[in-house]
Amino acid sequence: DYILSDNPDCPAQDSFSFTIQEGPFVELGEIDPACEDIIDYNPEISNASGDIDLLSWAICNTLGEQIFTATGQNPELNFSQPGIYQLKVNATSNECGTVSDAAELIIQERIEPSITGFQNLYCQGSSPDTLQAQPQGGEWSGDGISDSTLGIFDPSSLNPGNYEITYAFDDGVCASVSSQIIEVVASQMVSIQDTFACYNASPFNLVVSPIGGEFIGSGIIDDVSGEFDPSLVEPGVNTVNYLYTDANGCEIVSNILIEVDT
Repeated sequence: DYILSDNPDCPAQDSFSFTIQEGPFVELGEIDPACEDIIDYNPEISNASGDIDLLSWAICNTLGEQIFTATGQNPELNFSQPGIYQLKVNATSNECGTVSDAAELIIQERIEPSITGFQNLYCQGSSPDTLQAQPQGGEWSGDGISDSTLGIFDPSSLNPGNYEITYAFDDGVCASVSSQIIEVVASQMVSIQDTFACYNASPFNLVVSPIGGEFIGSGIIDDVSGEFDPSLVEPGVNTVNYLYTDANGCEIVSNILIEVDT
């Protein structure tokens, strides 16, 4: 009620109503990173209240230049360049003005992995091979993979044929995959025998079947018979390669482990 009078004995009285609007409030909070080729990215508001008639958005690069503007509750943003950006939102009330908030938006670069340095032809009788890829730290999958972390491929567990090997690399919010086809061919199976020797022991022949291949490695003093001298190597586990070519021309590579103790 409101009373207006210049005479206390003759007051004039009337009543009216009014509304006090709550001013706009908006908060973005922390924004999760996104990958560079993201499509229809929808930024989310962490907290908003009060009288809001319009939401407007802007994205600025490191130079402060606006590269994108939009309005509405859920704008769709598309990015093609990685980098660090500022995301800004304005909440406007027709009666109470405009408030703003901003947050850092990280667009992460996608790293494409590559499989490198592997044999494109494996013999069934060959020893397991450790595949290589860049960048390191991904996960291997496919037939013949016996260790998904180290990328160990064992052809002896497979029938002859072509096999797809996949390497997946997950770098934060960006995930990429590379694949290669590995061919496994039939070959004679080679049997080897790991062994143990004392450092001062006499030279001895390594045991393999079939014979007729070539021995390569430290401590080998006869590459045909496989005679090994433990005094010529460092104590610990030593590796000697046995290379055997079968009747089909398939070269089988087997690794013989020899532990030499003092």
